[in-house]
Amino acid sequence: MPVKDFKLQKGDELIVSIRKNSRTGVNRSQTGNPKAVLNARREDDYLARRRVRSGIQFYDLGYLLTDGAYQELVYNLAVTYTTLSGGGYTINEPALADWQALEAAILAVAIGELEQNYFRVNLDAGRYYTFITRTEAGGFIHSTGDEEDASWTDKGLKLTADELAADGFRFLMGNGHFYDLNLTGSGKHKITSVYDYDGDEVDFAPGKSDKIFLFPALARILGEANYNSSGKAHYLVANWRVKPRAAVLDAESDLYHDPLLATWDAVGGDAGDYALAHRVIDLMQQFSVNQQSFSRILSGGSYTWTAETAAAFPPVDEFPAPPSSPGSGAFSLVAQFNAQTPASGVLRAIIKQGGNVFYVWT
Repeated sequence: MPVKDFKLQKGDELIVSIRKNSRTGVNRSQTGNPKAVLNARREDDYLARRRVRSGIQFYDLGYLLTDGAYQELVYNLAVTYTTLSGGGYTINEPALADWQALEAAILAVAIGELEQNYFRVNLDAGRYYTFITRTEAGGFIHSTGDEEDASWTDKGLKLTADELAADGFRFLMGNGHFYDLNLTGSGKHKITSVYDYDGDEVDFAPGKSDKIFLFPALARILGEANYNSSGKAHYLVANWRVKPRAAVLDAESDLYHDPLLATWDAVGGDAGDYALAHRVIDLMQQFSVNQQSFSRILSGGSYTWTAETAAAFPPVDEFPAPPSSPGSGAFSLVAQFNAQTPASGVLRAIIKQGGNVFYVWT
């Protein structure tokens, strides 16, 4: 492009037209002339370059991207139970090796690829999961359940420097999908810089842009259909598994925002939600493997235990499908996914802070 020289006289007006994406700069003679008019980039040309600070981001290690869609992490641990002469029963608890098998399934994804493969908890999902951030007595509290709390955004949890430095910094997790994290102060969980519970504990201070990958809680599927005070009851027990996500994060689901615990009791009139209990049972059946059903009957002062067909729980002749329900009597129906407290040495979270990776242990 040819270069032309121009000589400006006092009072002349210089107009420079800069095309979009042009790299033309502003030289000293232009800025020194108050009448120089620069046709600068439009405001929206700058927006893409503006950095919007992200807050603390949370990821669900129980919700994995598979074939283009998020699905519950597949992990099943068979439940065994022992019936007791007094009419109760006991269920085995996961051993440390079982928890480590779940860790191995999660970390089949490389540490550097966790963000691309696990669900980032957006604001709506966070309100269901019910994250509460707090410090020790007298400290601040933020909750995803509080729609007026401006600290929770779709860019993450945005905290001040004073809040991040507060003693007793912790996250409390609702609805049994994750385990609480105590990151500073008394009672804090062990934090290492290596993936090894026996590794050296390191100093840790929460950062404003941390990425926190939350270890999913293991939940046991349990259903009980009782004839209160009569000694007769039906039970359904199934596998330990990662608590279902999709059914409660889908706003179109009739289980949206339900905590996957439903009870109904006919003693003294209907209490609870009979239809909801049946919906949770349907979900239990859908996500169960190794289901086992059994009943007990009290007769002559002793209990008789009988194996039953799991798919037939609860017995339809006594607990009909909604909208019908037992007409009267002392009946109760319970359906729940019970979260299990992890054993010592179990991973609770992975935290990425800049180029560093930390591991939080029970």
